[in-house]
Amino acid sequence: MTPDSNRCERIKTLAAFLREHGDVVLNGTRRLTLTTSCLNELNYIFRQFLGAQENESFDVPFGCSANSDFVHDVFFLHDFMQKTCSLKEILRSRNKVPQPWMKIKVANFSYNGITALDDSLALLPRLEYLDCSNNAIADAKGVEFLHNIRVLNLSFNFIQKISIYNKGACDTLTVLYLRNNFIEDTAGLERLRQLRELDLSYNCLSESSSLAGFKQLYCLAIVRGC
Repeated sequence: MTPDSNRCERIKTLAAFLREHGDVVLNGTRRLTLTTSCLNELNYIFRQFLGAQENESFDVPFGCSANSDFVHDVFFLHDFMQKTCSLKEILRSRNKVPQPWMKIKVANFSYNGITALDDSLALLPRLEYLDCSNNAIADAKGVEFLHNIRVLNLSFNFIQKISIYNKGACDTLTVLYLRNNFIEDTAGLERLRQLRELDLSYNCLSESSSLAGFKQLYCLAIVRGC
């Protein structure tokens, strides 16, 4: 079989599987895991599909008729992927010991139902921007593993206290968003020597005097407490 005919067969198999079992994936009772090669292949096909909307043409792989089920399968898979609510989990590696992602500097994990930040953040040693807003985070101890972080957004969570002791973060963090949490005091944040922007709006701060150690700030937002 040619590479193109193999591709047709794989698309056909995946489409048939999701037609039969896709409902439990879309309603969240089951998770769908796809290999990297499968995702790459789908992205390639979808790029052709999306380009067809503008160019009025679609490159059907050799061995597949434009009138065959292949095009219908592509339409179905594209529609299915559009209906998925979010990316839930990424399998990092088959190795028992996780390998760090050395090149990632920006990460956005907002709106994912995350409940805690743990030592898995140590796998992102060069991370400079992290957005974990709009989750359900109550424990943010994992920020201790962010040695190069510059911008950290933990707004709209359930955090009651956050302390950053690691020297790397204390020397690099310049922007910290903690809006809409349950923070009662800022003890420990005064160690952030490079902090220039701090948002504590809609928290439970009881004493404004606890902000006395932030003279270096050029932007401080405190709208109201609980």
